[in-house]
Amino acid sequence: LYSLQITGGAVVFMIGWTAVREGIFSVGGSNVRQTLFDVSIVPLATPLIAGPGMLAATITMSAETGLPVMLAALASAIAINFVLMVFSWRINRLLKKLHMTGPLIRFAGLITAAIAVQMMISGFKAAFP
Repeated sequence: LYSLQITGGAVVFMIGWTAVREGIFSVGGSNVRQTLFDVSIVPLATPLIAGPGMLAATITMSAETGLPVMLAALASAIAINFVLMVFSWRINRLLKKLHMTGPLIRFAGLITAAIAVQMMISGFKAAFP
């Protein structure tokens, strides 16, 4: 479990660090802005929602907090993600009008990186008691 925490934390940290540094989320090495009008952007976005980082976080969380808490958190995250995706074009239009897209992506990247570091710290504590 500690190996999964450390490796999953590293994967999530790389995604968060890229968002902080560049102000965009890179998907599979491609720039989201460059492929915005490409139909393949939908399948490429899937790893950010259900990729290795999310799987590592889910397994780690279930081991630390128990299955009922993890399932409740996962169901809440899926519901919030669904609502945000349904209204994403409206949210994006508002954020672009307010010039908030870049700062919010950097802030989300910072939070993502912080969660990843905590995952790695937990893994190192378990590996080296």
